[in-house]
Amino acid sequence: MLALIPDPFEMVGVFAAIGTTLLMLYAGFVAVRWAHRKLEPPKLPDGRELDGIAERLARLEEAEHRLAEVEERLDFTERMLAQAQPQGALPADREGVRR
Repeated sequence: MLALIPDPFEMVGVFAAIGTTLLMLYAGFVAVRWAHRKLEPPKLPDGRELDGIAERLARLEEAEHRLAEVEERLDFTERMLAQAQPQGALPADREGVRR
């Protein structure tokens, strides 16, 4: 078999050329796929997905409304507690100091 190949290093060059060619073909294929994905228009959601998004938006708006009500109630409670005089506390003297 070695008699058929005058220079064994010549075969290494042939295999290197074949490997390099295959690698370049693969890199070109990947580059074309990447460019195709970048150039195609974005896919819009279908009707079911839009219905789901609308439902989630409605629930979020309802939660925001409920949170606003809770904040108002908390503010009212804080104001009432700030105005209330603690039970058993001595009345404030003329300088406003409790004893």
